[in-house]
Amino acid sequence: MKNLLVIFMVVFCFSICISQNTASKDKTLPMVGYWHKALQRNVNVAETQTFKFPGAKQAKQDVVKQNYNANWEIIDSTNSNYFIQYKVTSFYFDILNDSLNKYLNKMMPDFIFKYKTNEVGNFESVTNKEEIKETLNKAINSLDSKENWILLIQAFIELTIEKDLKKIHHFYGLQYKKNTNYTYDTIIESIKTLNRYKAKNVYKLVNLYPNENKAKFNGVIQSYQLNHKIKDKIRKEDLTINIEAEISLTEGYPIKTIFSYQSTSKTIIENITTTIIFTP
Repeated sequence: MKNLLVIFMVVFCFSICISQNTASKDKTLPMVGYWHKALQRNVNVAETQTFKFPGAKQAKQDVVKQNYNANWEIIDSTNSNYFIQYKVTSFYFDILNDSLNKYLNKMMPDFIFKYKTNEVGNFESVTNKEEIKETLNKAINSLDSKENWILLIQAFIELTIEKDLKKIHHFYGLQYKKNTNYTYDTIIESIKTLNRYKAKNVYKLVNLYPNENKAKFNGVIQSYQLNHKIKDKIRKEDLTINIEAEISLTEGYPIKTIFSYQSTSKTIIENITTTIIFTP
């Protein structure tokens, strides 16, 4: 495994001299967001889930677990941050119990998330969590067991929407040389238990398409042989996330991101794929 080669902040110095991501003669590219206030994109996020059992010739057909549209807009910026509004415009969710699914599908359209990145485009945090909590309190005011509902929906926001935002910004803030792997230590979560484990994260700039104004990246996050104790039995699980992304060269806005999360154990192979597409 290669030593740590990734330095997250060094590429920001390029923004002083240039206003877009430009590859040098040796195909080195700093991937930075050059976003201006009021820049907007429409976003579609779709998540599907597939299961395959040992001995089966084919995997079970993809099941749509989540599909929603949102508006992504730069609402402000400083020397050290971009501030972004992420407004859900339509929503379909089918993972939790039926009552909660129905409520989420009704409540989520027009729901607003605000978050910030650093100066190069790395995700930092959701900035309006208190506002979100107040909105949830008002929306759930007429329901029984209000506290439990609020906790469930807050967990949903953290486990889905916030993770989607992190996926969008996965490749920002690094300086890439074409077809060179950049490896560092990270953390991965088990699909089955949500336990967190050490893993290796690899980034690569695959190709540049100047005529199409985009760069293509891929990466993998991998952790082997995680041991879970389930009903006094030890279950082993291998986790792999394969990642693909296309990002514009001029302003550095996202075009397409695909996260494919695969969990392999003795009894089942489970794959969850999230596809995020940006359009003008």
